[in-house]
Amino acid sequence: MIQISMTEFVDFVTKAGPPRLTVVKHVKERHEEKYDPKTDFYKKLRDGIVHHHQNGQPKSDLDAVARGVTDKNKIKTYPILIQAYKRFLGNKKITWFKPTKTTWDHGNLSVNVNPELGLSINGVQHLVKLYFKADKLTKSQLQAILHLMQLELTQAKNPSSLCVLDVRNCKLHTAGQFDKALTALVEGEAKAFASMYAAL
Repeated sequence: MIQISMTEFVDFVTKAGPPRLTVVKHVKERHEEKYDPKTDFYKKLRDGIVHHHQNGQPKSDLDAVARGVTDKNKIKTYPILIQAYKRFLGNKKITWFKPTKTTWDHGNLSVNVNPELGLSINGVQHLVKLYFKADKLTKSQLQAILHLMQLELTQAKNPSSLCVLDVRNCKLHTAGQFDKALTALVEGEAKAFASMYAAL
């Protein structure tokens, strides 16, 4: 079974032509090397936001996440994202619950479906996937992410709104009506990914 992240799969689904093969190559290279957290640019930020909510800390404590980073790009980027996330929180009443995490399996491919946050926002539960990148979050990316979440997380013990948070733009995108046609799309893409992976 080929295990990949949701981000990797969505990158593949939303590309056309040779760039699709590049995504598969990068995944295969990652599988052949030992995972190094240092290569995950947003890991410290993700972990810091999760820790913040788990411990019910005041919003101002988020600033501490950027302290101690030494990478020049993180020094520039982290404070921007933290301020944007604080704007999203605003004066909302927010409490934490443990998010449901699972995988979506089709054929020889297994995709992690792993929203980072379980947040009750003003009394409504949300499972939230964080999007930090500067690249614009496209409609096709949103559709793919939210559809995978719908496929695997609608049976979660606690009913939740399924969301993607575009952190830089403080915009929460929530899943709409389930579209069966998208299931056929992601299943076809899973077969294509596995076929390319095996051929490399």
